[in-house]
Amino acid sequence: MSGALLNGRYRIIRELGSGGQGRTFLCQDMRLLGNPYCAVKQLRPANTNDPTLLNKAKRLFSQEIEALGKVGHHPQIPRLLDTFEENNELYLVQEYVEGVSLSQELPPGKPWQENQVIEMLREVLQILQFIHQQDVIHRDIKPDNIIRRKIDNKLVLIDFGCLKQVGDTQLTTQGGKVVSTMAVGTQGYMAPEQHQGRAFPCSDLYALGMIGIQALTGKSAMELQMKYTEPLSGEVQWQPLAPHVNPHLAGILSQMVAYRASDRFQSTTEVLQVLPPVYSQPTPSPQPTPSPQPTPLPQPTPSPQSKQGSKARGIIVLVGFIGLIFVLSLIPSFLNQAITAKQSEAKAYIGSINKGQQVYYVEYTRFSDNIDDLGLGIKLETENYSYNISKIDSSSHVISTATARDKRLKSYSGIVYLVNVGNGSQTSQSMICETNEPSSRVPDDFESFDKCPSGSSGL
Repeated sequence: MSGALLNGRYRIIRELGSGGQGRTFLCQDMRLLGNPYCAVKQLRPANTNDPTLLNKAKRLFSQEIEALGKVGHHPQIPRLLDTFEENNELYLVQEYVEGVSLSQELPPGKPWQENQVIEMLREVLQILQFIHQQDVIHRDIKPDNIIRRKIDNKLVLIDFGCLKQVGDTQLTTQGGKVVSTMAVGTQGYMAPEQHQGRAFPCSDLYALGMIGIQALTGKSAMELQMKYTEPLSGEVQWQPLAPHVNPHLAGILSQMVAYRASDRFQSTTEVLQVLPPVYSQPTPSPQPTPSPQPTPLPQPTPSPQSKQGSKARGIIVLVGFIGLIFVLSLIPSFLNQAITAKQSEAKAYIGSINKGQQVYYVEYTRFSDNIDDLGLGIKLETENYSYNISKIDSSSHVISTATARDKRLKSYSGIVYLVNVGNGSQTSQSMICETNEPSSRVPDDFESFDKCPSGSSGL
């Protein structure tokens, strides 16, 4: 479409990006002096044949336009310039922000300094403070949506296509078609409650906290959630990856990404009040060199008696024997810890696949038979497990499995299924099952969706 003219005014230069709800183009405004650049977003849902999904996409698009009218006068949010309809397609026109995204500044394996993280957090928190005051929740805070503007090096928050206005009515699915609670966001940065279609101001804080942790550890948010999440509590155990981080800053980030929404900071103001200033790093003053001390003369040692020597040797042998027994007693504990850590991988991966299927169903009204379609970045074969979609009825349920490749490990299955909630409405539920004993036989023989197969237990 390069060179095409939209609305007789906006000439397309190139495509900036695309997603499930549409495309964004870099354009020039041919009616203004100098033909300045602008970003034109076209509403183009993936499933235009489904009127229910199309209406929902239009509703979200209208919400984005309305919200941009409220928040677009902040200097670090692109201004809304125009809206129009052409060939039954909706468009909005925004100020174009030239710069680089935080995702470009956060390459894997290259952690930031703490001062960089603090400055980034403070700047984005101040933007979020403004939009939350307008009763708007962004819901898709991620590095791709934070641009460092070239002209002044300021951070700019973009893409309000997933926003929620406080007080919006949450709908549900009807007759197998989604018209409700919509899980929106990006895996790795989505707060747990967003998978159920709920969002609060602290949901945005969760996402920003994950960016901060990503910056300090050099690990992607997806890897942090899948590999370093404690299965029972749901908390991200990230601090061992960055043990030298100031404890105060570490505590702030951990509270921002707490699993339970009620355990997090509830507002940007609360975080800004405790966020430390940029740490000063003074050059250490030289330490005085100690004067050399005279070497003491050796004292004469009395000759040991033979019995005393025998007793001493006996004590040394006894202590060594006790030490050996103690070390041997720790081996089972170390092995158990290693097995638990390996099994945690499977629990986290199956949990992520379940969540990914729920998000996929919301967008496409069907489950996927391909894990890669979920965009989770999960390897199907790891050192410890093989991952697979074992059974699927794309309109009612899907079962994924983690098959142990080590006879000491347990195997797992995850199921996502639809349930009727009355008045022809449906919602999705999920469950993870674990074999009761180590086994390479996956527990995927479900007699009913709400009960784990024989020989396994629900987590």
